[in-house]
Amino acid sequence: MDQKTEKSKELQNEFVRLKAAYKRRVEKKKLQWETELSKAKEEQASTREKQNSFIDRVTDDVKQLRVKLAGLQDKHRRLGESHIHGFQISYSRIKNIEHNGIYRPHYWGNE
Repeated sequence: MDQKTEKSKELQNEFVRLKAAYKRRVEKKKLQWETELSKAKEEQASTREKQNSFIDRVTDDVKQLRVKLAGLQDKHRRLGESHIHGFQISYSRIKNIEHNGIYRPHYWGNE
């Protein structure tokens, strides 16, 4: 019976040792996964921050370009009106020369 008790104690000790080793491995893996998850979350937050910063910069650039485009369109419209006005003045001068035979600018008056 002593031999069986001895064997039983050895097996019990081996079981306790294996169970403790198993718990250590589980804790080690758990810690490893938690560390990796933490790093992944930090990296994701950093990436999200960079993306938001990029989006903000692009949005600001688009707003500035829209303002600039509106200014250029207004300038184009004003230049077009100026050209039309210049053509109208030139046309009236030509008609004045054809009609009177001499050039009289419109600001001299029609005497």
